[in-house]
Amino acid sequence: MKKSNQLWKKIAKVLTLILLCFVLSCQQQAVKTEAEENKDIIRRVVEDIWNKGNLNIIDELHSVDIINHALPPGHPQSIEGEKQFMKLFRTAFPDQQFTIEDMIAEGDKVVIRHTYRGIHKGEFMGIAPTDNQITTTGITIFRLADGKIYEVWANYDQLGLMQHLGMELKPIP
Repeated sequence: MKKSNQLWKKIAKVLTLILLCFVLSCQQQAVKTEAEENKDIIRRVVEDIWNKGNLNIIDELHSVDIINHALPPGHPQSIEGEKQFMKLFRTAFPDQQFTIEDMIAEGDKVVIRHTYRGIHKGEFMGIAPTDNQITTTGITIFRLADGKIYEVWANYDQLGLMQHLGMELKPIP
């Protein structure tokens, strides 16, 4: 009987160790890295702000000290400037669809390669609506801290966008 009790105690210890390893493994998988959390924030920006037009999310996800190097002239470097910028695009392209093609994150930076599509239904930077379908691609870099976007750099195919809008482009002499 004594050997049987010792065997059961050993089995219980082994099962406890296995269960403990399983629990610790699950906890480690549940902890997100800073880069993964930042990627989730950028996904929300694209889906909730760009695609759904929920401008209130800007207050939640952007720092009051935001610096967006891609804002057009006349837009303030602030949350209000971000909202003005979004309204500019949503007015011109109310059906806009912003798609993340690739996303890379490391530390406090997230980089996305993206495609932007929409039909030109409203004025855009002085260009009257054309009903033209536009598609443009670009790359945007975000710097985040404490769950908020602090800085944005963006490059996109502005020439292609202007061509889609029917602008006549003349060669430089």
